[in-house]
Order: sequence, then structure tokens, then C-alpha cells
Amino acid sequence: MDWLSAENIVAVATAVLGVAASAVMVWYERRVPRRKRIGYRVQMDNPIGDDIRLGRVSPRLGLFDEDPGMSDATLVLLRIENDGSLGIARDDYTGPELHGLTAVFTDRTVRGVSVTQPSDADHLMDHFTPSRGFGYDGNVIRIPRVPLNRGDYFKLLVLLTGGDVGCPIRLTGGISEGEVHTNSAVLPDDKPPLFSRAARTITVLLTVGVVTLAGLNGLPRWCSRRPREKTCAPAEGRS
Repeated sequence: MDWLSAENIVAVATAVLGVAASAVMVWYERRVPRRKRIGYRVQMDNPIGDDIRLGRVSPRLGLFDEDPGMSDATLVLLRIENDGSLGIARDDYTGPELHGLTAVFTDRTVRGVSVTQPSDADHLMDHFTPSRGFGYDGNVIRIPRVPLNRGDYFKLLVLLTGGDVGCPIRLTGGISEGEVHTNSAVLPDDKPPLFSRAARTITVLLTVGVVTLAGLNGLPRWCSRRPREKTCAPAEGRS
């Protein structure tokens, strides 16, 4: 059967791969685990005082220079988000304490905290009060049991001293039938990748399919243009 040629098989396979790749990309971008999840990511971790890692001093003015203890200060922006498929209520936090989550900054001391949220989530600010467990002590910030609808988030801008940037930051706490986990984040000074790993893999597969199809389509034409070998027929009438 002519339609079972190698060219047609590769063409059909490439078309199927393209459709499947598009469907996988849509699923990959929109997938949400069917469970309660709180994710957190460090969006900024910058030195205010001396850059200890590079061994140099950062020029400072105003309160950054006048306030005692600022020579080794760092500034962290921590984003906490509901990245699951279900909303999280106050009763979903399983810890026995008044607060729901705990942020721990290894080898550093918390000097101040500011809470920020998107403009359409002003109602979240009512939960950040000492009576609901909001506070800090040493290297720990106590975060209240904040109810979060799917996609809701808030951020903590934290002033720290006593340690260097890059020290581990952990968010701990229990969620009923869910989890608290870390998310990756591109820091302001980092260059984001042009394509994700999944996009690169699918692009390579599609490229291989197209190149293979083009090669198979051109092969018959190339073969037909090859000069054929001349054969000498035996001479007739010779004795």
C-alpha cells in the first residue's frame, strides 16, 4: 500500500507529536495538584551592609548607616502562596499553637517585618495582629492562620542582621490533607531561562521529526538524479 511509505509514516507521526506536544504544554502550564498546598519562595535576599561574600563594603546613607547593627544587615522578600487547587481555611492549619506557620532564618536575627499583599486581597491584612499569633523572636517569624483562596498570596519583607545572604530560609507548618513546600523563584539579579525544560524537550523532538521527514522526502529525488551505470550489450554479428 502506497500510503504506508516511510515518508507518510514519519509525516503522520510528526503531526501526532505536534498535537500531543501542544496538549502536554497546556496541561503542564495549567496543572494544579488536587490537594491543599502552601508554597513559599525567596524573591529577594540582598545585603544592605557589608557584602560579606565578596569582602567589600556597601556605601550606606541615612538609617541604613545610622541604626546600630546595620553593618551586616540583609533584606529578604518572602512570598507565601496557595498554589494548590483547594482553598485553605483557618482550621486547616494543624499546629497546636496560635499561629499557623513559622519562617526560620538560619544564622540570622529578625529585626523587623512588613507584610504586603495584592490590592484585591486587603482583607488578608486583618489577620496579621499579635492577638492572632503574628510576631517574631530571634530568627523566627510566627505567621497567623491566614485563610487563602486558590491563588491568594502575601509577602513578608524582612530586615535581618547577623548573617550573610544565602543562608537557608525555611517555612514550616502543617496543613490538613496538604503540605507546605518550597517553590523555585528567579531572583531579581538572575537571568530567567528563555524556555522551560519541557519546552526545550518538545522543541528538540519536533525538530528531529521535521528534519527526518524532510530527509525522507528528498531521498527519492536524490536517488533518481544519480547517474546510472552504463552496461555494454554484446555486439551482434561478431564471430
